[in-house]
Amino acid sequence: MYTNSDMTLYSFTNNGYERHYIEKVFWQDSVQKNTSKEGSSGADEVYICIPETDNMVFTVRRDIVVKGECELEFDNTSDKGISDSLKQLKKLARVYEITKVADKRYGSRNMQHYELNCR
Repeated sequence: MYTNSDMTLYSFTNNGYERHYIEKVFWQDSVQKNTSKEGSSGADEVYICIPETDNMVFTVRRDIVVKGECELEFDNTSDKGISDSLKQLKKLARVYEITKVADKRYGSRNMQHYELNCR
């Protein structure tokens, strides 16, 4: 599988957000423009392929990703700590929410992966 980037996954758990740095992913950005009666609006989307690892679990609409390595650890001691950490993360980098996950762990070992769509 072709890889062109790395990423940081913040997975949502019962204890708050846990940071996971993932090397060698395929990251593809796209920008869509929608035009309606109300006007024009843009939507940034990201398509990510992550090579198969030990049964990763993703939570759609809760997990977030950042391109590259991000060292920020969430303060999971309170709801306010989580909220403040998320605000700080958004100041540091473009944050994307996972909207769709496809498990593609079949075929040859080199091609097994997860596909994420993010917005």
